[in-house]
Amino acid sequence: MKEVLWNLFELLINIYEGLIVFHFVCSFLNFNIKNRKNKIVYISGSLGYTALVTVINNFSDFEGILGLIYPILVFAFAVVFLEGGTAKKAFISLLAFSCIIMVNTTVTAALTTVTANHLESIYTERNIYRFIMIVTVQLIVTYLYQMILKISAKDGVTLKLSEWILIFSVLGISIVIFILIHLVQIQTALTPNGIVFLLAAKTGMLIINVVSFFMITKLSTANMTETENKILKQQNEYQKLYAENIKNPYEEVHCIMHDVNQRYNVLLTLIENNQSYSAADFIKTVIKDNDKFEMSIDTGNDVVNAVLNSKLISARKNGINAVYSISNDFSGIDDIDWCSLLGNLLDNAIEACCRCKSDTYIYVQIRTNNDKVEITVKNTLSSVAKDENNNLITSKENTSEHGYGIKIIKNIIKKYRGEYDFYIEDNNFCNSITLYKRS
Repeated sequence: MKEVLWNLFELLINIYEGLIVFHFVCSFLNFNIKNRKNKIVYISGSLGYTALVTVINNFSDFEGILGLIYPILVFAFAVVFLEGGTAKKAFISLLAFSCIIMVNTTVTAALTTVTANHLESIYTERNIYRFIMIVTVQLIVTYLYQMILKISAKDGVTLKLSEWILIFSVLGISIVIFILIHLVQIQTALTPNGIVFLLAAKTGMLIINVVSFFMITKLSTANMTETENKILKQQNEYQKLYAENIKNPYEEVHCIMHDVNQRYNVLLTLIENNQSYSAADFIKTVIKDNDKFEMSIDTGNDVVNAVLNSKLISARKNGINAVYSISNDFSGIDDIDWCSLLGNLLDNAIEACCRCKSDTYIYVQIRTNNDKVEITVKNTLSSVAKDENNNLITSKENTSEHGYGIKIIKNIIKKYRGEYDFYIEDNNFCNSITLYKRS
């Protein structure tokens, strides 16, 4: 009976661990598990993790290096089902596992020191000490996950490639050191002082990793600040464009009135001199010139007007045919975000078209309803902008600038709980974005 109860207890613990691990990973990557379909995915992943832990525990009391299979499973789940960058998915998978390893080895080492039991006995003998160890580890890991989510929930985690490499190095080396120290403690008969020294070493490594995590949050905050400054700079630029767009029409009106008067005088002279054929040719020329006159876009939003007019006029000056279908409802989205989103989308589209030899166009569509905004931007794509797998590549000398614009776009999409799809279709690069309005 005792054996059955222990097996049931350990199975329940494995299920609980699977649920908290996958809840932690899903929450960190903003995967909404309250949705019915997503909840099925979450539970399936948790049960898969539980099954793997249960099977491995039947063959080994302490997994050691073999335990690395757990973060690999979590990472595979994140890649298939969750949103976010590959580096971020790998980081959270490794972090979830490292929390369990560090807490587990530290708690068991502390329990060994206090009770004077050999570490191996705590893993193999089903007694009160093992029960205390298992429950304590799960409680601490749960609390640790909640603290990490609380700290990282403010702005998410935004790191550069070099920063990701640094964090992975610290985390990976720490896990290996924890496992090796623990294996030494299991397989070697240590003196009481030796046990205390190893416990101190584990505690020190744990502190190093806590400090590293706070370094992540500081680096992430700095990167977010850099992004916000970039957005503010863009906003100032578009405000200047708006001011120029307000000023230009008055100047253009004076020029047009002056030109109209000149043309009327020419036409009057031709008519007075009975040069009807010449007058007719002159009128045809005037009509042809008028066809070239570019009407300004008026959406009812001054900021959006400034961005769209400046960018689409720039496109036409570069020989790019600009077609648009724009809503006149821009409520629920901040003007600063309209500036950055449309500005970056159109800058990328114009740049791509300028690399094409001929027959270029940009298509912009903005549709809105009560709760969401749908934005579509398409542009001609040159063959050199695609690799052999038909993936988009940048031709900028400074590739970080290209990534920065995309990063700003994705940050805005995330801010409005939106969705996006970037893809290549019929030699066109297509951006399809949905934003959900704020009340």
